[in-house]
Amino acid sequence: MSATRHIAAFALAAIVLQATPAAAEERLAPITAGQMHREFCSSEEVGFRAVCKGYAWGVADASAKAGEACTRPKVSAFQMTEIAIRHIRDNPATWDQPAAEVMREAYRQAFPCPQPGG
Repeated sequence: MSATRHIAAFALAAIVLQATPAAAEERLAPITAGQMHREFCSSEEVGFRAVCKGYAWGVADASAKAGEACTRPKVSAFQMTEIAIRHIRDNPATWDQPAAEVMREAYRQAFPCPQPGG
């Protein structure tokens, strides 16, 4: 396994472990939108960009399942990732906030759900 893949695998494992019940007692600070943008999404390393895309895709899936974003059936994972990356890049004021929260807001704006009774 190349060094890039080792680093990407380690980074992905660190992100996943933050969400496990065992980590709840000693929770690490969540990755911020700025960290995600600088360290993963804007990286020249393919493995780091893959972490960014996988993270964004996971947040998109969770947002859709929670009813926070009403995506259209033909929206691709690539499009969902690009929406999140563009939103983070274009909103540096949010870079100190958790990446997942900023991405969820991007999906809510891009794919609003119909309001009940409206």
